[in-house]
Amino acid sequence: MTTPGPQNPPGTPPDGGRPHSGPPTTPSDRRAGAAGVRSNVPLAVVGLVLGVLMSVLDQTIVTIALRDITTDLGGTGSAGWVVTAYVLASTATATLYGRLSDRYGRRAVYLAAVAAFTAASALCGLAQDMPQLVTARAIQGAGAGALFAVPAIALAELFPGRLRARVQGAVGAVFALAAVGGPLVGGALTEAAGWRWIFYVNVPIGLLSILLVATSLRLPRPQADPRLDVPGAILLAGAAVSLVLLTGRPDRYGLIALTAALFAAFWWRERRAESPIIPPRLFEERALRVVFPATALLGVLLYGSIVFLPTYLQVAFGLNATEAGLAGNP
Repeated sequence: MTTPGPQNPPGTPPDGGRPHSGPPTTPSDRRAGAAGVRSNVPLAVVGLVLGVLMSVLDQTIVTIALRDITTDLGGTGSAGWVVTAYVLASTATATLYGRLSDRYGRRAVYLAAVAAFTAASALCGLAQDMPQLVTARAIQGAGAGALFAVPAIALAELFPGRLRARVQGAVGAVFALAAVGGPLVGGALTEAAGWRWIFYVNVPIGLLSILLVATSLRLPRPQADPRLDVPGAILLAGAAVSLVLLTGRPDRYGLIALTAALFAAFWWRERRAESPIIPPRLFEERALRVVFPATALLGVLLYGSIVFLPTYLQVAFGLNATEAGLAGNP
């Protein structure tokens, strides 16, 4: 007759070890933990944040040098397109990169976008006339669309849920710092080395970001292979471009109608698409219905002042680039 062995006390795991402590993990936490083990997380984070820094900085750093650019290249009437071409391209492609990274992997899409952005930055610095500069800025903006969207996704996959708010907050701080500091950096570079260096400076930063992400970021490929909603992407890009053009030409009633029609068609398409670019269920969240309009309004106020104020200060008050950058950031 055998004697039963001692029973594990309540709350003790079957293996006899110590009771488990801490909050329960979710599947996304476990995936983040696995990705963190394979990735060199600190280096990967630096590489991804450098992309965020470049994408935001190039929305604001150029404005301070517009007067010097037009003096050198001519084409005063096209000066606004140096900024607009970048914003149009980045806005039209930003949401598309999320789906592309779902299909082809975060690292591959990010590296391709940074390579395009870095090459276009060099072309901007080498531009000999305004059409060349505007074209290179559009290519640069198309790459920049991924430099904020993909890092936001990748950083969420590198860290468990309990740390994501802190990480995203830090990325938001980088975004704010680059947005406010862009005119200051642009003014200093323009005065010290010439306007072309506001683009050349992206080349070493971009190469460093490529090196860090290529060697350090290891994320599992998404299990699903979602179809790319090409009609939805086209409609969204068209609506974004039309809206940006409308902000500069509010007297065009045809453009107002086109913008409304494109957004309506995009909404209709997304409600029926198998893999929508922007799932309509997001707008069922009450908090997001407030956050989205508030973010749009903040963007209009922030970038309106950042884009136009430096040029106004230089033209109206005769300030140089560095003085205008300082005056715009009291």
